[in-house]
Amino acid sequence: MSKESINRKHWEMERSATGRQEESDLLEVIDGENETYQRMLREHGITPETFEHADFKKLPYVNFTDALEMARVAQPWEDPANPKTDFLKELRLAIASELGIENDEKALERLRLYTAVGSLLDIKHGKDAFVEYEKEKRIFRVFIDATADPKRKKPIADTVIVDTEKLGDPVSNEKKYLGEIAEVAKAIVRIFKTQETATDTN
Repeated sequence: MSKESINRKHWEMERSATGRQEESDLLEVIDGENETYQRMLREHGITPETFEHADFKKLPYVNFTDALEMARVAQPWEDPANPKTDFLKELRLAIASELGIENDEKALERLRLYTAVGSLLDIKHGKDAFVEYEKEKRIFRVFIDATADPKRKKPIADTVIVDTEKLGDPVSNEKKYLGEIAEVAKAIVRIFKTQETATDTN
């Protein structure tokens, strides 16, 4: 079975139904051929063949923690500290700037971005991507939900909604595009800091 058929099925369906192709363009889709990912699918009673042909609403429920780990192992790039889509690259730079670590190579290695598009974390839990920052042996995590219709989304404490329509075109209006990414980065860092404060007081 090809990687294309496994990874893209959900997003071909979504594009035809809702026009949300922007999400996979911004974030890329998971690597459905990853052997560890496929083994984890089978452990939950889902074969790659089942996944390819299933009605996604009828797929078995997978708890949040397991879905998160399945997405983590199935990244389409080798190093989550070096994501490959232009949006995630720019977002990582903007987050690093907000954190004040843009010139700290060791700290930058601990800032990692993961796609979840096409995974069970996306399908069952509505998370398109997540950002992790490791600081003093603690991991802070914020999720990304990319959508062309943010008004339909309910605010969630650990999730930043990215309005794909508002981002605009990076070629024709780069200034606006980078400005919107900077706002997303600020929102992510605010959540990081809230999580850090909560950890310090516990």
